[in-house]
Amino acid sequence: MITGDHPKTAAVIARELGIVEGGRAVTGAELERLSEDALDRTVKEVSVYARVNPEHKLRIVRALRRARMTVAMTGDGVNDASAPKTADIGVAMGLTGTDVSKEAADIVLADDNFASIVAAVEEGRAIFSNIRKFLRYLLASNMGEVMIMFFGVVMAAGTLLVLDWSLPGGLVEGSGDMRYAQTTVFTTVVFFSLFTVFNARSDERSAFEGLFSNKWLWGPSFSRS
Repeated sequence: MITGDHPKTAAVIARELGIVEGGRAVTGAELERLSEDALDRTVKEVSVYARVNPEHKLRIVRALRRARMTVAMTGDGVNDASAPKTADIGVAMGLTGTDVSKEAADIVLADDNFASIVAAVEEGRAIFSNIRKFLRYLLASNMGEVMIMFFGVVMAAGTLLVLDWSLPGGLVEGSGDMRYAQTTVFTTVVFFSLFTVFNARSDERSAFEGLFSNKWLWGPSFSRS
């Protein structure tokens, strides 16, 4: 929390919000006496800053970024434009914010409600996670289907083995015709793709964990079959 209020006021509000538990607030005057190295150490330990001006905010943002932290900075005044612009994500107030702060920001809060930031972050993380899962599934399935025509991993090797088993001759003697082989190969690719869907849900968990937890996925699968 970075504010122009008195340090004691800032500390009380920070405790009520759960930002700190008995921690102290560093003032702008103290920040001016800190070197860059000292400031880099301070931002890792202190969460509340009081009696600061726009220049102090900018130094804090730069120090946090040097510590390889992702920084989101809010602002509403003309003098607040530099810090949000330097941050990874600048947030401006839509109702009380100045035109300068809005132009410098990446996000404008239409209702000036900080709770909207939390909701937006949660929604964004869910969307990002779903995009990653979808891309993992899409790439794995499409690459497997392309490799069927060129060379083997598990999906490609399994499909080619079914193709060989369906036709006369080859490694495994089969008795079917080309139409039968095409049907079995297509069905194999479909089931491989279905398995890839479950495998794409997580980077760490097994595809068989919670196999029947997604009814929306199993329903269309059975209806198509």
